[in-house]
Amino acid sequence: MRFHIAVLNMGWVRVELAERLLQVVAYYRTHGLSIEFSGVGVQRRPIASNRNRIVRDCPKEADVLMMIDSDCIPPPNFLDAYVPEYDILGLPMPIYRDGDICTGIVLLDGQETLPVGEMVVVEASAVAGGVFFINRRVLDHPEMHAGFEDWYDNDGVLTHTEEHTYCEKARRLGFRVWAHLGYPLGHVKEVDIARINARKSA
Repeated sequence: MRFHIAVLNMGWVRVELAERLLQVVAYYRTHGLSIEFSGVGVQRRPIASNRNRIVRDCPKEADVLMMIDSDCIPPPNFLDAYVPEYDILGLPMPIYRDGDICTGIVLLDGQETLPVGEMVVVEASAVAGGVFFINRRVLDHPEMHAGFEDWYDNDGVLTHTEEHTYCEKARRLGFRVWAHLGYPLGHVKEVDIARINARKSA
């Protein structure tokens, strides 16, 4: 199975991710691997355009396209999370929202609590794109062409981000979306420590 790894970035990549990708190249010698850093040029903005450009230019010999954000750090063996039966697979990405942490995974049944860290695979309606595996059969489906786009309400306010709309379009075509909880990501963000401390004191 051949993987093409595309690192979405805006001119910088966390050093922890760069180190991890070097480890991946050394560890997965039996896999066909290619890696690109996608963050230069007008086609790379906004993110939906960058993701569509990556899909368009993905090497045809790649069986799986894997996109990873420049501020996400996966565990060393994260490629083991993927098997060919998965159409789309995401990994838990901690997202900080006003003191609360969510995973970026939207489950089919509306369940909110997930056993992150356990070797469990759950079906989802959408997954965040921190680490986003897409099988070749999804990439090549004609109705998934230019599949990444943001959705807005009548006031022009964002309602769905590009990876969630991609999942929605794929599911409408009969593809399935999965999340592997056993490979949680690091996600490096700047936060105001005073706000965290205030919430703990409340």
